[in-house]
Amino acid sequence: PGVGEYPIKGTVSVRNERTGKVTSYPLPEFKYTVAAPFATVSPTKMNVFYIGVPNPVQVSAAGVANSQLNVSMSAGSISGSGGKYEVRVTTQGTTNVTVAAKGKNYGSFPFRVKLIPNPVAKVNNQPGGSINAGVWKAQQGVIADLENFDFDAKFEVLSFNMFYQPKLQDPGTAAASGPYFSAAQKAFISKAKPGDVFYIEEIKVKGPDGLSRKIPGIAFKIN
Repeated sequence: PGVGEYPIKGTVSVRNERTGKVTSYPLPEFKYTVAAPFATVSPTKMNVFYIGVPNPVQVSAAGVANSQLNVSMSAGSISGSGGKYEVRVTTQGTTNVTVAAKGKNYGSFPFRVKLIPNPVAKVNNQPGGSINAGVWKAQQGVIADLENFDFDAKFEVLSFNMFYQPKLQDPGTAAASGPYFSAAQKAFISKAKPGDVFYIEEIKVKGPDGLSRKIPGIAFKIN
């Protein structure tokens, strides 16, 4: 039968061994339901797919062994077997994961595709704020920390500028290529004293998606 609710009717017949007479007793009618085939696709870390990292996914279908599943997607690539897969995507938007088995289509499941969130610039593992002059002078450069993100994704610092505002003196600026302070920036840092302010700005980073992006700057006040 197709999808829906169906009745079952029947009787129980009892034969009298002494007389040979057969008596039939009708059974109460009861119903059963035939459900549509269904499958589930569950991302094991987040409810979206992220560009640049492998996205683990679990797939199952009711009444079907995991080894018999045929899983595909409309945008991106999916690899794996036995119900455990890895998705890679390259373009923002949406993609559909389709599950089939034994000649049946178990459904198409939409997922959003997004860029990895911006990392946070830090020096001495601080995203700005007050810092001791001696501690500041010991720092070597800037890192891009991807906070509260479940995937193993690293960002590389490509370049940044430093704006140095000494207390009651003329400011200065200097640029760096890469994550480390340049010679000109180190010269500013060596002069740091309480009341001075350092701004790290125009920070450009590159993530595992291969794209460069600019992230918000940070400021440190020397104490």
